Amino acid sequence: MSEPTVGAYPATLTAALAYAARGWPIIPLHGCAHPAHAPAGASHAQEQCTCGDPKCKSQGKHPRTANGVHDATTDPAIIRDWWQRWPDANVGIALPENAVVLDVDGGEGQASLSGEHIPLTVCALTARGFHYYFRLPKGAVRNVTGLRPGLDVKTAGGYVVAPPSRHASGLQYEWADGLAPGEVAIADCPQWLSTLLRDRKPSPNPRFANGELEVIPEGRRNSTLTSYAGRLRSLGMSYGEMLTVLQLHNRTCCKPPLGDGEVRSIARSVAGYPAGAVRVDRKIVNANIGDGAKLLAALLSAGVPDDEIPTAANVSTRTADRWWKELREAKLESVARTPSRRHVRIPRGMLLDPTLSTGVKATAMTLAAYMNDGRGQVGQEALAEARDTRRATISEHVALLEAEGYIVISREAYCGAKGRRRHCNRYRWMDAEMTDDRPAERPQAEVDDTKRTSSRARQNSYVSPKPFGGGGGGVVCRELLCITKPHTKSYGGPEGAGSRTRAANEVKTPAGHDEIARAISRERGLQVDYVQILLQRHGTQNVCNALGYQHSGV
Repeated sequence: MSEPTVGAYPATLTAALAYAARGWPIIPLHGCAHPAHAPAGASHAQEQCTCGDPKCKSQGKHPRTANGVHDATTDPAIIRDWWQRWPDANVGIALPENAVVLDVDGGEGQASLSGEHIPLTVCALTARGFHYYFRLPKGAVRNVTGLRPGLDVKTAGGYVVAPPSRHASGLQYEWADGLAPGEVAIADCPQWLSTLLRDRKPSPNPRFANGELEVIPEGRRNSTLTSYAGRLRSLGMSYGEMLTVLQLHNRTCCKPPLGDGEVRSIARSVAGYPAGAVRVDRKIVNANIGDGAKLLAALLSAGVPDDEIPTAANVSTRTADRWWKELREAKLESVARTPSRRHVRIPRGMLLDPTLSTGVKATAMTLAAYMNDGRGQVGQEALAEARDTRRATISEHVALLEAEGYIVISREAYCGAKGRRRHCNRYRWMDAEMTDDRPAERPQAEVDDTKRTSSRARQNSYVSPKPFGGGGGGVVCRELLCITKPHTKSYGGPEGAGSRTRAANEVKTPAGHDEIARAISRERGLQVDYVQILLQRHGTQNVCNALGYQHSGV
């Protein structure tokens, strides 16, 4: 079946130009078509993605351009040029900051909507369900998969496949009758969905919510444990040590748990990488190459084998091949494999985090260059200029890095008289292993109590003299287990800030755990503080069972 046309142009180009005229940024996606060798009369079900990868997992849905959603534009000339190069391209809409799309997939998704109110709004028909377009509620939310069974959400930083694109099944995306753009207004996000988005906090690492372990659902188990293993490896843990911790988290967090063989495979793969932070040559960070090529170089610096790059970067082999070509044309492959003494340090877990986009990781590299130079106090305008992107994009990337626990933002005091912060915010890596020998940050000075400066306007940010209130393995392990999150905001002077930070990081060990912790530490070669944290959060029975330790009191 050939691409439908309107006049002399593909229908997808006509639609893309119409969406751009509405202010919706457009990106070209790979299309779906019959393979060249398909026999005449072949069914639609035999269509394949134009990327050429027979094992493509996102057929007709992944971007054709090097930087993906970051290349989105409303410029008609650029859009026409794309479709001149790729007339069979599908249409992708990069969602603006005030939009959210609810993706309802199949009968499972429709069942999840049972009893929920869906207001009259723009709606597209997909191969298996619907795309409902809403105005985004106040407060930033991220793309979320598995919101409920069969329900996903796309918002700013994500994109959706738009009509009249072709699905791999041979069906076309279409606007529902009377619900196309222009036929009905986009409704505000319904209250029930706003509540779900506000309360849900997806994370690549095991977390605690209200003192209880956050459940890692099916579909996120492997990627979550892989990212977590990267953070463990950055602290120098061996295969055996990582396996012990991963098995414990798998049993207590993953519902249902992964098979023991899969957990061992994760630990074995990550243990093959060099320990400690990743050193990336500054030539890579400053090079005029795409974000994908920079991520490839960083993964090479991290010791990831060449054949594992697509898996580690969460991209197709074809996309990785483009990155290889760009890196080699820039003559930077050798620098990537063997960084010079002029390098920046990147958290290994962040590079391996499958939930972070390529652009977010590239922003983290640029931010690392500032922090390694002792210039962690930098404005987002400067970061946007260095990354050659919009300030709003940098703001989103920084917020994600903070939300996922990779950086701490020391926010400058707000001056009510000036209507802005006195200076730029300061950034530091969250992981203790990433800290250097520079003097610790001191609390910011208060703003003079003049004019309209309120108590909130005088709030200070504080970074404790050592990560998480002090050095030592126990503190590092608290961060890894995400038992506590340091309070970076406090009120009043340094004494108040320090006391609040110390109080936030104090962990009381239940009576009787000290003896067990010391015994397990001797037998398993783990730090006592670390075992105490495991006992406190997972319980004596779970920890002893996971570590294979028999105790008379258990």
